[in-house]
Amino acid sequence: MQLYKEALDQFTLCLDLPASDGFQTKDLFVEMGNAHYFLERYEEAVIKWRQALMLSPGDPEILNNMAMAMIKQGSLDDALRLAEMARHRASVELLPEVLLTMAQIKFLKKDVKSAEQFVWQALQSAPLIPSVYFSVATMYDDIGMPVDAVHYAKMYLQYEHDEIERQKAALLVQRLSE
Repeated sequence: MQLYKEALDQFTLCLDLPASDGFQTKDLFVEMGNAHYFLERYEEAVIKWRQALMLSPGDPEILNNMAMAMIKQGSLDDALRLAEMARHRASVELLPEVLLTMAQIKFLKKDVKSAEQFVWQALQSAPLIPSVYFSVATMYDDIGMPVDAVHYAKMYLQYEHDEIERQKAALLVQRLSE
């Protein structure tokens, strides 16, 4: 947590620097929003991301970040609206993340059928990206569907090669299988 606080101090100092070639104020606001998010300061995160959006209107990554903060604040309708906007603008690389955001919102709204459709779309759009499987596993764990969580954690283990990351998934499988 201390690193995020220190990063925010440094980002604030950077805002005072004169503009130069290659300096992207939008990226600075995005990173400030990210730091606030990880510090669980969701309102401050949204404020910084709104500033970034002013410099890059319609940026799908920023919209998805804002949707995630809205989820944390319990504003599911606002989160869904932002995620929908992000989905329509998302690159191929960002699309699975946005679809998982939408799935999370739908799960929280108790619309399991729609949520699972978004999960399926995310997996179809990125079938070889291990992190998608782990995100799905943790999502199912969070909503109390351990059988599905174990299934996707095991799928993750088939694709992930990093031993530290594999240990996290193995612990999830072990915990849910007990």
